[in-house]
Amino acid sequence: MYCKIDVCTRGGKTSSLTAPEEQGARARSALEVLWRRSALTWKQKLQMFTSQVESRLIYSLVGLAMTKAQLRKLDGFQNTCVRRILGVPRSYISRISNAAVLKKAGKPSASKIMQKRRIE
Repeated sequence: MYCKIDVCTRGGKTSSLTAPEEQGARARSALEVLWRRSALTWKQKLQMFTSQVESRLIYSLVGLAMTKAQLRKLDGFQNTCVRRILGVPRSYISRISNAAVLKKAGKPSASKIMQKRRIE
């Protein structure tokens, strides 16, 4: 499952971002087996996630104007991936906040990374 992000284009019509969506989904599914069955540490898995999935996704979306709802979906996708890597159950089961999970991983949220890259 991957977050679907709709972008407003000229004339008020919305179109979905299929290229970034497909890139992120392919990279994530390729690494999914590695995350579950590998003898790598969670720090190594996070490095692979950052370099293979997160960087591609943020690079493809950084130039677009996104709404708060779209940024929340992007953060949700990142949180889901980081939770799987760390082995933390979903928040409605474990009651561990997404902020605590990102803090343990030592990662800023995806929306903050995008804001920083837009400024640069």
